[in-house]
Amino acid sequence: MQWISSVFAIRYNKANGLSGHVWGERFFSSALCRIADYLRAFVYINLNPVRATLCSDPMDWPYCGAFHYKVKRYDILSEPSKFLQNEVLVLLAT
Repeated sequence: MQWISSVFAIRYNKANGLSGHVWGERFFSSALCRIADYLRAFVYINLNPVRATLCSDPMDWPYCGAFHYKVKRYDILSEPSKFLQNEVLVLLAT
């Protein structure tokens, strides 16, 4: 992410006569220390394609974790505990 924010942005801005951040403000991250924070972030991210009207159900968007849970594809994600699977499904359905 640092490369995108620095080297790419410098080259892009120079080529287009611009300055500043290319994609808005600086990248921000923070540690998710509680399971509730993780679940909230997971649901937020998985609902983005729905909000962008790319799909009507996050479980149908093949580029997110919810889809991987749905089809039980664990090559990228670790298989979640039963508790976590149930929590995610409940939160995505609301």
